[in-house]
Amino acid sequence: MDVLLIGGSGFVGSAVLRLLVDRDDLNVVALTRGFTPQKWTGVTHIACDRRDSASLQRKLGDRAFDVVIDVTAYEAVDVEPVRAVLANSPARYVMVSSAAVYDRRLCRPPFVEDAPATGDDIWGSYGVGKHRAEMALSDLVDTYILRPPYIYGPGNILHRERFLWSRMLTGETILVPDNGQTRLQMCSVGDLARLLVQAVDAVYPSGIYNVGEPSFLTFNRYIEVLAEAANLSLSDISISYVSDDRYPAREYFPFRDYDLVLDTTRFSTRNPGFRFVELLDGLPSTLEWLQFTDRLSVERNDVERELLEGG
Repeated sequence: MDVLLIGGSGFVGSAVLRLLVDRDDLNVVALTRGFTPQKWTGVTHIACDRRDSASLQRKLGDRAFDVVIDVTAYEAVDVEPVRAVLANSPARYVMVSSAAVYDRRLCRPPFVEDAPATGDDIWGSYGVGKHRAEMALSDLVDTYILRPPYIYGPGNILHRERFLWSRMLTGETILVPDNGQTRLQMCSVGDLARLLVQAVDAVYPSGIYNVGEPSFLTFNRYIEVLAEAANLSLSDISISYVSDDRYPAREYFPFRDYDLVLDTTRFSTRNPGFRFVELLDGLPSTLEWLQFTDRLSVERNDVERELLEGG
């Protein structure tokens, strides 16, 4: 099969690309903006801005693909030029969306796939954009749309687990919103990559899926698991709870004070053989990567300092 991967150099895309190039039965083309130099083997690299229709036409217009895996679709304007250039293909379109499409004003977590999914303003324009990208594929028959919650794993430079580990490992106080009972859900980048490649083979039916570990964690439990993965005991960690409405949680903690949890029943029913990596098993490789790449240093910000000083 001929597979087009849109976005192969970032966090999720690079994980997908590694799995694709291990397959002898796939001809893989990776489309990126070309900002990061690549030394890939077993893959054809095309540098192009996906929103530039003329450039896409020049570089992809004479090609046809059986499957497109799209990990960098954030707006409808990301999808539409690709579809226009590949008007007669692909047979299958696989897109990474997000749990941010669910609107908490219209439905309550754990969110199900049929809940209103027009985007929640707590995410700014991100959730709305993902919804519009999904809608740009709504007329296709063989489409896979995966909605993960928070993604973690080697390669992730966002201030999430690294934000908390950087404080744990240096004995600094962690500020936690409210009482730490806000719920979150995780999905390892390796699992998401495996699911995208499974969609290439139609291992499970096309459709819209919430994907991720079926279990939820509170902020408190998340911190405990991070500590265990770093061989620390909870008694070694200093935690201070914050109930100050002047400061949004995201200004001093790596997550919004918002229950982001999904019902994954549809996926587990249609792909019963798939097992998600448990967070405690997936974190050690993440910590090793952060240590190896010297990315564990995250400086305190002004809001943290003010809160710790009793401001």
